[in-house]
Amino acid sequence: MIALLATTAPSLVDAKEVLDDVSLQLKYHHQFQFAGYYAADLCGFYQEERLKVDIRELEPGMLVERELNEGRATFATFSPLILERWASG
Repeated sequence: MIALLATTAPSLVDAKEVLDDVSLQLKYHHQFQFAGYYAADLCGFYQEERLKVDIRELEPGMLVERELNEGRATFATFSPLILERWASG
């Protein structure tokens, strides 16, 4: 169903319009709980907002917090505990 939507949906962005490259770092491997991110991409919702989203799975030894802090990820899914540590300084 999703693949069908992706192939039949009209282009929502003018070919001349530049998309902003962003990345979404997942807190785990690609799995069902992240299906909404992939569906949004396939349906063109990110393009409507002028975004080209690179959805990245967690690799061995990788820390989501470090990926964000060091600028390798623009957005991330992770535990609220990381926000608490960040806010406390």
